[in-house]
Amino acid sequence: MIDFLNILIPLLMMHIICEFYLQPKTWLEAKKEKGIRSSELYFNSLLHGLAILLPAWLLAFDLKTTAYLLAIVTTSHFIVDLWKVSTEKQGKFSHFVMQQTVYFLLLAMIAFYMAKGVTIEGVLKHNKLFDGLMVIFAYLLILKPT
Repeated sequence: MIDFLNILIPLLMMHIICEFYLQPKTWLEAKKEKGIRSSELYFNSLLHGLAILLPAWLLAFDLKTTAYLLAIVTTSHFIVDLWKVSTEKQGKFSHFVMQQTVYFLLLAMIAFYMAKGVTIEGVLKHNKLFDGLMVIFAYLLILKPT
């Protein structure tokens, strides 16, 4: 059985890389300006979906699981991004926080599903939870301060 954090952390790292490093500023502007007609909206969603292939391969997920994972991540990213660009007119920070929370919860649900038998209590009591969270926050704060 694969450990919950061993699944969640690579998924989150790929999300962070795609969201904050690989997505050009021009894509953000195009998505805001054109909405659903923006090809950048589709490219960004596909980028996130394809990026999930790396952790899926490293964690040795089977082909069927990987295909479902790719479809779920790509589709959900598209829907959340479309919601954000459709409702955000002033660039509100609250929209950003809600968007990232939805992404985190989605990836956490995927990790829960993949780490069969894990409970929320088990995750909260995990001896490496704090270390894993600190690694994620360190990457967020040090590498791409906003």
